[in-house]
Order: sequence, then C-alpha cells, then structure tokens
Amino acid sequence: MIAALLAQHGVAMGARLIPGNRHNPRGYFEDADFVELQRSMLAAATAGGVRGWPDWGWTEDERFDVTKLAPFVPQAERLLEARSTGAALWGWKDPRSTLLLDFWAERLPEARFLLIYRYPWNVVDSIQRLNAPIFVEHPEYAWAIWQFYNRRLLAFHQRCGERSLLVSADRLFGEPEQLPRLIEQRWGIRLAPGRRPDSVDQRLFTTRATGDPLMTLAAAIYPGCMDQLVALDQAADLSSMGQWAVEAAALKFSKPAAVTACPDVSIIMPCYNHGSYLVEALVSVERSAPRSTPDCEILIVDDGSIEPETVRILDCLDRLGYRILRQPNQGLAAARNHAIRQARGAIILPLDADNRIRPGFIEAALAVFRNQPDVGVVYSARQDFGAENRRVDLPDFDLLTLLGRNFIDACALFRREVWAQCGGYDETLDALADWEFWLHAAKHGWQFHRLEPAYFEYRVRADSMLRTFDASDAEQRRHYAYIMAKHFELYQRHFFQVAMERATYKRQLDYSLSRRIIPYIRRLRNWFLHAIRKLK
Repeated sequence: MIAALLAQHGVAMGARLIPGNRHNPRGYFEDADFVELQRSMLAAATAGGVRGWPDWGWTEDERFDVTKLAPFVPQAERLLEARSTGAALWGWKDPRSTLLLDFWAERLPEARFLLIYRYPWNVVDSIQRLNAPIFVEHPEYAWAIWQFYNRRLLAFHQRCGERSLLVSADRLFGEPEQLPRLIEQRWGIRLAPGRRPDSVDQRLFTTRATGDPLMTLAAAIYPGCMDQLVALDQAADLSSMGQWAVEAAALKFSKPAAVTACPDVSIIMPCYNHGSYLVEALVSVERSAPRSTPDCEILIVDDGSIEPETVRILDCLDRLGYRILRQPNQGLAAARNHAIRQARGAIILPLDADNRIRPGFIEAALAVFRNQPDVGVVYSARQDFGAENRRVDLPDFDLLTLLGRNFIDACALFRREVWAQCGGYDETLDALADWEFWLHAAKHGWQFHRLEPAYFEYRVRADSMLRTFDASDAEQRRHYAYIMAKHFELYQRHFFQVAMERATYKRQLDYSLSRRIIPYIRRLRNWFLHAIRKLK
C-alpha cells in the first residue's frame, strides 16, 4: 500500500517489479533484483539447519549472522550503482530489508528509511492467508517473526532517528495524506502531488476492530508482541496509539460462572499438542457464538499434551478463566466423551483444536432443532483452508452414502440425547469414530439436516489423522471391518439391497457410471464379508 503510494507521488520503485498473484493480484511493488539479492543474503545469514523460515531470515534460535553478508557486498554495490543512475528520487520495498538496515545504511549515507509496522494480529492473519506449508504446520511462527522483525525495526529507528520515519500502516491506511506531509516536514523532500492510489485493495488490508477477541488472547498468550507494539507506538512518528485496546470483555467464555446453569449449547474442544491451532479455533468461537441468547459454554479438553508450547498456551487459557479439563492421553473419542459428560448443554458442538467455525452456525442449527423435533444432527458445507483452499458442498443426508463412506465432519451440532442413546463415541476406534457415531445415530432413527452455507472451516494438513489413516490400507480394512461388524444389522437391512437396486438402475441409465459404482459396491461387500468372518 505504502510503496504504491510513494510510486503515485513520483518515487521510482524499480523497473522490474514482482508481479501479482492470487494473494495480491494488483502486485507487490517489490523490486525483483533487490528481492533476489536479499533472499540470498538472508539464507546465508541463517544457514545452520535450524528450523524456521530462512527466506525471511528467521529460525527458531533467532540467530542472524551478519558476518555472512560480506561476500554479497560487490553485488549489492553494483545494484545500487545501476539504480542510482536513473531517477533522482528512487527507492525499493522489500520487508526483508528490515534485517539488513545497517548493511544498506553503510552503503547509502544519503538514504532515508521509511519504517512501517502493523498490528501483530493483522500481520499474523495475512501470513496465515498465504497458506504456506510452514505456517500451516507452525502458526506460532508468525507471532515470533513479527516480534523479531519489529525489534530490529525499532532498534534501527532509535539509533538512526534522523534518517528514518517510523509509521503505523494501520494509522496511515486511514490517513494517507499524512505521508507526504511527514516526508517534507522531516526530510525536506517534496513529493510530486498525487492522490491515494487506485491500486490499493482494501480487502487485502484486513484489520480487526478494538474489542476483537484475538487482541485480548494475543495479550495473554503472546505478551512480548503486545509490549513490542506499545514500544513502537511510543517511538513512532505516526503512531496507532489510542486506536487499539485490549478489552477483557471481548472474551465471552473465559468466565464459566457467567454461563447459565443450563446453556443451550456446549462447545467441546479436544486438544492434543495443537495449542497454536487452538487459539485460532477459540477465536472463531468467540467471534461466532451469540453474545446473548442462546447461551453457550466452552469446554477445552487437554488430552495429555506434552508439547511445551501447547502446555504453555493451555496454562494461559486456564489463567484467563476458560474451563480446561485435563486427562492422560486417551485419544480423540475419549476426550470428546469426557467433555460431553461434564457439559451442561442440551445441544453439543464438537470442534477439533485445528479447525474453526463461522458466525451463524449455532443460530441456524438451533432453529432447525426447534422446528424439527425428529432432527438429531445438523451439519453444513465446509470451507477447506491451510494446505488446500476450497469450498466443499456436502449432499443431503442419504443413508446408503453414509454406509459406504463418511461425508459429515465431526463438527456438527447434535442433541445430547443422541450421544446418550449411542453410548457416546466409540473409544476403541483410533479413527473414524465420528463416522461410527453418525451410523449409530441413524440406526436409532434420528434425522440429519444439512445447512447450505459453509459454516465450518476445516484445516487441511499433510500430517492430519485422516490423511495418515488413508495411507494405511491395513488399518483402513480393520476399522471398516469393526464398524460393519458392530452395525451388522444396519448394513444387512439397508446396504446391499439398496446398493444393488441403485447399481442396476444406473446400469440401465448410464453404463459408464455403473462401471464406476459396481467395483465400489464389491469392495464394500468384501469388507462386509471380512467383518462377518471376524464375528465368527
């Protein structure tokens, strides 16, 4: 945004700019030559095999070896010479420059540095929307990188205040006319008259209003970032001070005593070593759950987490007042059952720690339950995010389809009575416990209702339980055999008769389609026969 604003005011930002992509179709205003050089410099300075994101010069040990930059001096000087022979007023933009400010200040004694900072929660949101695998697997990295970069930014400004301007992007976004005024006032450089550039896409510059629960959780879980933000605001030439605030009232569910004795909905959140994901899941509930009626409660189950970051985050949430249930590691099904036994709501909503919900889900489901007493389960379409980004439209409930495969995620609302009739989730299953639970509910005659909007967000990860399970054919056969044996009568009564009738009908209508269906039915038949042999 600010590089585009400078270009609009006549600053030459480079002849070869990084082109736009799906994340930013209007472009980045980043000089490709500087980006390529600085990528190499940061990779050299962080070489050592420590986990992190070397492309941004950050590793978990936060070691940045400036002595490794010396071999790049000739290339840097050639690049500066080539750029300085053009326009009288020129510059470049690349966030990586933040870690190389002293390097460039030494070689450009007349240079001025425009230092930009943003709210940490907004930067974290932007980084997550990149869907880069490293941040999908380690969302906590985004908070650490923000603090690492902004410590460098503030330290340089404190040393070289006469050559630098420290500006809040969040403040400047609403007051773009302040930038040319500040530059002329501080440095005596008068930019060409201009206007706010049309290239700024406000949808790409997301911000959270004061009172958003993410701010309050960030202050409790990542206090170093909040302290860093305060220090930036105090030193800034254009500050965001007074434009944001941490409000304890933003957390609706951190005081369980405030919930009525019989809440309408109990949201259960099992967590095993996914603490950083849990923060996102919890924020989604805080943003989505109604503020007044219906009443909701949250129960977080620590299923024996051993990862230090997860333990730290759970302790922080405990201190905030969230209801944390702790147990030795027993698996997802046992964690859900444990929470539901402690829950007080008549309606249950399971939400795994790495997923999220959207506003409107709870209200829409409760309206269905009120109007249709025979409905026991309400589910919705889903939005995949993380390693994949797509909407997944689910079909209306069909028992034949459910007998063949599960298409309803665990994140669906159901009556507590359904859970009681089914005897809870089957704790002997390492995976597919939600599928078995839906089959059990259907066997008891409960109806299922599909909501059209995508109210549920599913995080796609390379190491997710379902993907790992799919990769093991032996485990898959064992689970299918167990489920079919447990619900033998349901399969016997419904599946084969309906499946064969449907396959015969499809053969009459579309031979090519039936060729795809018949092998599928035969495969399920083999699993079924395997289950019968196990029973014998």
